[in-house]
Amino acid sequence: MASRFDRAMRLMRKHDPQLQEDGYHLLLPHAAEHLQELIAAYEAETEDPGLRGWLLELIEIARAESE
Repeated sequence: MASRFDRAMRLMRKHDPQLQEDGYHLLLPHAAEHLQELIAAYEAETEDPGLRGWLLELIEIARAESE
């Protein structure tokens, strides 16, 4: 079974804007739990600047929650 992070990333890579939003909001309340995965995904993402922006937002939220 895929992890929450994997499911969310798959959704955020879809071409359907609603599915992309669904993926983002799936991770949003759990960002701090996935901080290292978010950082790795951000560093690896080179093709989609929109996805990179969302990942950066989630990283910022995760860091704020862990302070």
